[in-house]
Amino acid sequence: MKFPCRVAGIAIALLCRLSAASPVAVGDPSFEGNSITAGQWTNDIGPEWTGTGGASSGNAFEEYVTGFAADGTDHLGMNLGHDVWQDLGVTYQANTRYTLTVAVGNRSGNTQPGNQSQYLLADSTGAIYATGILNASSLVSQTFGDAPALVFNTPDNPAAVGKTIRILLQARGTGRSHFDNIRLDASSSVPPGAATIVNQVASALTTNSATRNGQLTDV
Repeated sequence: MKFPCRVAGIAIALLCRLSAASPVAVGDPSFEGNSITAGQWTNDIGPEWTGTGGASSGNAFEEYVTGFAADGTDHLGMNLGHDVWQDLGVTYQANTRYTLTVAVGNRSGNTQPGNQSQYLLADSTGAIYATGILNASSLVSQTFGDAPALVFNTPDNPAAVGKTIRILLQARGTGRSHFDNIRLDASSSVPPGAATIVNQVASALTTNSATRNGQLTDV
């Protein structure tokens, strides 16, 4: 049996690499759930998504602008200062890396210099674990582009484990923000074939020596 990671310290997990990423299901990730046609829009972003003031507050909308989408035909638009989120119904897992990728749009006449299109990983209590920001005005006008991937490792904040995953989108800075094609992947930090070491009570204690005991578990 080969263990490719070097063991250091008294009790550690052998975490050298990440297993292949698996997608986490996001409801209506491209905002296609409402039946609208070219030139139409709706303030109803539910039932998958909601926001400050509810799913039909008027400060967020699904819109079909021909040629202005990252995936499908529709996108999410948000007024300045507004929040939109989705609780995924699954929880953060221990020893896991989560990668959130979102497409952000620069809409002519609505996206302004100083825009801060923010995308966050949080939980259903409102606690925030990681934040990404893209100034959408840096994109070519009337296009969408992927913002830098946002990564959160649960070992960095173990309090997240067991909490319901929330994807949170925010319009900050200046002007409106536009989002599309929301994707979340999860990768185990303990790949198949790795192992963990757990210390156990030392035995055969004398004034000059002791036997260190431990359990090696192959996963």
